[in-house]
This record gives sequence, structure tokens and C-alpha cells, in this order.
Amino acid sequence: MRIRTKLHLSTAAAIVGALAVGIILFRAVQRLDTELGSIETVDRAVGTLFDLNILTHELMTAHTQRVARQWEASHRQVGRILTDYQPVTVTERRLIQRMMEHHYRAALLFERLLEVSDTSSPKPVSVASNNGLTQRLVSQITIVLRTMTSESEQLYAATYRRITRLQKQAVGMAVVCSVGMALVVTCLAALIGIGLVKPLSQLREGIQIVGNGNLEHTVGTEKQDEIGDLSRTFDIMTERLRHTMASRDELAAEIQERKKAQKELQSTLQDLKRSNAELEQFAYVASHDLQEPLRMVNSYVQLLARRYEGKLDEDADKYIGFAVDGATRMQALINDLLTYSRVGTRAKPLKLVDCNSIVDQALKNLELTIREAGADITCDSMPAVHADSGQLVQVFQNLVANAVKFRGDTPPRIHIGVEDDGDTWRFSVQDNGIGIEPKYANRIFAIFQRLHSRTEFSGTGIGLAVCKKIVERHGGTIWLDTTYSDGTRFYFTLPKEGQDAYERTPHTDSPG
Repeated sequence: MRIRTKLHLSTAAAIVGALAVGIILFRAVQRLDTELGSIETVDRAVGTLFDLNILTHELMTAHTQRVARQWEASHRQVGRILTDYQPVTVTERRLIQRMMEHHYRAALLFERLLEVSDTSSPKPVSVASNNGLTQRLVSQITIVLRTMTSESEQLYAATYRRITRLQKQAVGMAVVCSVGMALVVTCLAALIGIGLVKPLSQLREGIQIVGNGNLEHTVGTEKQDEIGDLSRTFDIMTERLRHTMASRDELAAEIQERKKAQKELQSTLQDLKRSNAELEQFAYVASHDLQEPLRMVNSYVQLLARRYEGKLDEDADKYIGFAVDGATRMQALINDLLTYSRVGTRAKPLKLVDCNSIVDQALKNLELTIREAGADITCDSMPAVHADSGQLVQVFQNLVANAVKFRGDTPPRIHIGVEDDGDTWRFSVQDNGIGIEPKYANRIFAIFQRLHSRTEFSGTGIGLAVCKKIVERHGGTIWLDTTYSDGTRFYFTLPKEGQDAYERTPHTDSPG
């Protein structure tokens, strides 16, 4: 049986027992109260009969109208008391019946006495002065009243005995009910002890054994109640824990290996960061330090070209031309390498900037190039982002410059767009130029990577690498849209970080 059912049955039994005890005691008290009312009624009857006896005695000494009226009132009161009394036993009914008969006889005798007596006189008249009939009537009334008084005393005694008996019965029932309630409470306590306390103690001891490390111990019982379910569930949990603990050592060893590998990885990452920083510093220092000797070499080579042009043979002029071109390209490469290294070494803190002004600055820097190429440039309304303004100008400037440089036969048409992409702004720069084959989508972002010869298009192949490094430093990504076939379209993203857009009219930059 379930514990909840046991508790419900026990509670119901206790409630039924308490109700039964209450009903029994209530009935006993009710009966006792009724009997007390009866004995009070009998007591009033005795008192009234005593008054009648006194009034009858007065009739013997002084028969007046006032005494007669008092006698009649007391007589009627005795009649009402006898009529209202509810006898219980046969003896009481007989006593009441005899008292009613005597009450009636006393009434007849009193009427007879009034007939033979002169009660109209305001002065008292002695019964002795009247004839013997009046004296006999008064004596008979006295005898009847004494008989009724004796019978009322008997009725009082019978009622008192019954009340005493009821009191004893009530006390006995109270004792029996108390003992019964005590037995019920004892049985409930035993039931709780057997059904709850003992199984819970066994469960607690079993849990302590398992908690001390003995996973082979079982605490389940055969009881089909909540405690039995809990014990069996605990045994299932212990079995699963035992299977889990079986591979604890292997898991611990694997964790140690992973921690060691993670530590080595962290050390490698630190070394890599330090190496990258050192490489960036080296590139900056090397490119910076090479500037001066390279300028000297370039100056003297150009001086040779100007001074000895046409004075030496044709091969010498060609060799000098190669030297000038190489020195110029070397200087361009060093300048671009210096620019690339400064993305990390000369970076400024990010702050909220208006991309509209960023785009305007980039286009202003390319104003001459755009005019010479006859490019038509349009721009969406730009938002505000957290960025290094100088580096973001460089990104837009490089992408627009590439769009102008790698143009086709028609004048360049370039559009700078932006879209809300959830947590980021997605910027785009698209053109109608010669385009890039999808297979080169990743190669173009590597440093010094070129898809065309220097005779076709100038440049060192570092512009897109610089854009990639700047965008990634800002927490975004940059990529080539390989699905766009009408030219070239680059996308890059920048985090929003709760920035609000600056409203502006669309920008259009046409040659002129």
C-alpha cells in the first residue's frame, strides 16, 4: 500500500474516531442536561407544595379571600409543573399519575370548602367557629397535600438516582473514549513507525554505506510504496555510478593528456603571437631602415641614367634602365610592406565614426584617379561604426582604387553599399570591371600575390592583404562574391555594437 493511502486511511480513522467520541459525549451531556432540568422541575413542585401546605394551615386559622386566591395560584402552578414533567421510568409515570389524581382531589376539596365557607367577609373567620364539615375539608386537603409532598420527594429521589447513574455513565464513556483515542493514536504511531521510520532508517544506513565507497551495496526493499520506489531508484543510480567509476582512471588520464595538450597549445599560441609581433616589428624596422640606402641607390642609378644616356652603348642604357626600374619597384615594395606592418604597430583605438565621412575622405584621396578614369561612383547612406578612422579610409580607398584600376573597355561604374546583417553591418564595393575568377578568391588576399603582370597593371599585390588585416583587426571578415559575374564585388563586415546610423542623401561622385 502506498504511503499516501496509509496516511489518508489513518487520518480518516482518526477523524471518524474523534467524531464518534464527540457524538457520544455530546449525547451524554445532552441527556444529563435534560435530567438536570427534570430535577429542577421536581424541586419547584416540592417548593410549591410546601407553599400550599403553609396556605392550607392559614386556612385553618384564618379563612380569607386573599389566602384563597394564593392557594388557587399555587395549586395551578403545581398542575402546570406536573403537566410539563416528562417521566422516564415506570415508577416516575406512576408517581406523576398519582400526584395528578391527588392534585385533582385537592382541587375538588378546595371548591367544596369555598362553597361552605363565607369568604365574602373582609375579616378573617376562624374555621373552628364554623361547622365540622369545613374543618374536615381542610384536614382532608392537608392530608392530600402531604401525600403529594411525599410523592414529589420520591420523584425527586428517583430523578436524582437517574442523574447520578447518568453521571457515572458519562464518566465511564469519557474514560472509554479516552482509552480508545489513546489506542488509535498508538496504532497510528506504530503504523507510521513500521511503514515510514524503519524503512527510512534502512534507506539512510544504505546511503551512508554507499557514500563511504561501497558501490556494491543495495538499499532497495520489496515495499511497493514511495520509499520502496526511492530505494530502487537509488540502487539504479548506484549501478550507473559504478559503471561510470569503472572508467574513471581512463577518463582522468585522458583529462590529464588534454590539459597537457591545451597547455602546450597555449604555449604555442603565445609563441606564435610573440613571433607575429616580432615579425611585424622586424618588417617595420627592416622596411624603415632600407628606405635610406634604397633612396641613395635609386638616386645614383637615376643620375647615371641621366648623365650617360646615349654616351654608352645600347646594352649599357638597357642595363641602367633595368637598375632604375628594379630600384623603383623595390622602393614600392618596401613602402607597401611598411604600410602592412603598420596595421598592427601603428593602430589607433577604435571609436565611433561616421562611415559617410570615411567614404568621402577615401574618394577625395582618389579624386584625380577617379576623374582621369571617368568613373561613376554611387554610395548608400552609411551607418556609424566603432573603428580606426584612418585604417577604415584605407580599406575603402584600396577597394575603390582596385575597381578603377581593373576596369574594362567601358567607363567604371562603382557602387558602395551597406546592408543590416543582424549583429553586423555588411559593406560592399562592386564594379563593372574585368572581374576575378572564383578559383583565385582566397589567393588574392595573400601578401604580394598578383594575378596580372606588371606590364598589364601596376602595383605590388599588397592592397587586399592590407584590407583583410584591417577588417579582421576590427572583428569582421572580408571576401570575394564569387556569384557576381558582371564585374567584381567585395564584401566585408563590421560589428554593430549598438551604433546608430547617420542619415544622409545617397552620394554620387562623377568625373568633372
